[in-house]
Amino acid sequence: MMGIRFIYNFLKYNKDEEKEGGDYWKYLDITVEEERDSILDINRLDVYNKVIKKINNPELKRKMIDKLKDLIIQSRSIVYSLKVILELFTLDELKAFIDSCVQDLDINHVSDLITLILKIDIGREWKLIRIVNILDKIDDVKLLIRNIEITEDELDIYNKLVDRYREKLPKEFLKYLEIKKNPNYILDKSNNFLKDGLRIGIDPRILIGIEIEANGKYPLYDFLGYQKLYIFRCSFDPTVPEGIEISTNREFNDTEEDVAMIRAICETMSELGFYYDEKYGNAGGQINLGLDYLDSAKSILIFYEIFANCEELLWYISNGEGQIARQNIYTNSRMKPIGEIIGTRLIDEDISREEVIKLFHSTLRSNAKIKGLQYKANTVCLRGDDDSDFRFEIRIPNGGCDDKIWIDNIRLYGKIMEISKKI
Repeated sequence: MMGIRFIYNFLKYNKDEEKEGGDYWKYLDITVEEERDSILDINRLDVYNKVIKKINNPELKRKMIDKLKDLIIQSRSIVYSLKVILELFTLDELKAFIDSCVQDLDINHVSDLITLILKIDIGREWKLIRIVNILDKIDDVKLLIRNIEITEDELDIYNKLVDRYREKLPKEFLKYLEIKKNPNYILDKSNNFLKDGLRIGIDPRILIGIEIEANGKYPLYDFLGYQKLYIFRCSFDPTVPEGIEISTNREFNDTEEDVAMIRAICETMSELGFYYDEKYGNAGGQINLGLDYLDSAKSILIFYEIFANCEELLWYISNGEGQIARQNIYTNSRMKPIGEIIGTRLIDEDISREEVIKLFHSTLRSNAKIKGLQYKANTVCLRGDDDSDFRFEIRIPNGGCDDKIWIDNIRLYGKIMEISKKI
């Protein structure tokens, strides 16, 4: 049974353990099963290797290296030991190890095995044959796509794999390949939409930002990286584990150019298989509207008053026809309705605009007059760091890639802003 001292001596070199009967000699008798059942696990092979390098006894060092290699071969461990494998194994040993792993394939470590194959110094044809032997065993299309993409830096191998599996690959991945080859794909699409001359129908002085969360059929998340277009950015939200978030990188307005760009990014995402999954209901469609448009305390308070009085209705009309509101229904949402927090009658003639902002901002509030306002936990949040950045974030709508719903919702909440300013 291995004790704490035994484990410690493999995390930090101890010269006394080189002596006969020491822990380094005992290591030569460890089995894969013992190694897997202990804290001294295969995940720390790089640490063990560093310890072995410090050993002075040449016979012990050689035997420990052989033991380490044997443990790797027996356990088929690659994911945490890639660097050690490349350092310790000869080319012939690497080839034999890879062939053994391919023959007895662990589907959970396919990506690590392909990464190892790509890193060794050997001809492309040898690599290609082994990768094909691996991918031929994969039925899951997502896994197939993910592992083809790993080979992207070796273009000859990548292209041959795409050609070989083209019939098996979905149309969304083939569209992804097209986007990768054309850095102006989204811009070209936007220019085509521009011919329609479509506008949202709100005051062009209202600043607009959108955050498009969508579920994904396939792992095609990096498509923006191949575009000469820097007005959108990609991120990931833990609440949408199989999805993506695309948000605007600059302020939009109700112009034909910006509307065309919203339509272009939505259609591109749709072409790549992104969508709103009604079963999970976990993708949101946040709309940000610049607060500078409302230049008085009264107009901000009127906005909240209209929102609070119409809130339940807004839940039901902010989504596509027949689509259930995110988080099932209004009353069961994880987001607290703003009307239940602030009430429905708010007008105060004696409060300044700055005081209103402090009152409703989830992090700038200097007092606790309004209980329950929380960042990302209310149906509308007042966010931003200063006057140039203050904005309403509308968190009611579902996500997804339907540009018509996005435009309708921006119009809906933009019109509430306009009315709040005029009253």
